[in-house]
Amino acid sequence: MWLILQGARACRAVATGARLNHAGRPLRRTMASSSLPPGTVAKALTWQEIKHHIESSHVELLGRTAEDLNKYREWKAQILTEWQSVDEFVLHRVFEYPPISGPTGKKIAHVPEDKAPRVVFRPNDFPYTAEAGVQHHVLWVHFCELTDTLVQDVIAKQCSHFEEVTWFRNPPHLRSIPSVDHAHILVQACPPQ
Repeated sequence: MWLILQGARACRAVATGARLNHAGRPLRRTMASSSLPPGTVAKALTWQEIKHHIESSHVELLGRTAEDLNKYREWKAQILTEWQSVDEFVLHRVFEYPPISGPTGKKIAHVPEDKAPRVVFRPNDFPYTAEAGVQHHVLWVHFCELTDTLVQDVIAKQCSHFEEVTWFRNPPHLRSIPSVDHAHILVQACPPQ
């Protein structure tokens, strides 16, 4: 569990390099926190837990089971045997930029010179662990700004048939694909049983 520090404690946390939430507030772990590694959850999160973590700016509490996190890490390691970075692979996979040989001999995405804005809404290949009925999508953008208005427009067009929708952008220290701007959109496909 994360607590927001305020006042003098917050200044000390910033001075010591403490991690910040997406609102720029210092965070610290409490003694009640789990012994699970960061990014790991013990069980599928309920829709209410997901909404609470997002609305309270505690997206670091979203995660995957240890098994799913290991699969994700193995996938990343495999990608890095062929690609210069995971970011380059994402540019290729999401925006369908063709692969070319980069300066290191590994693949990079051949980004078109036209720099036309691109917006892609798709299921997350490695979704956070959630109860049945919750789906995790990602809104990827390239050559355009990822604004709240853009996210809301995509949600209105793509998610209107879902029961509920919530979304967030990871704070910089939690971004696994830092150079490709994206938002996480979670939807409840049906009411909880």
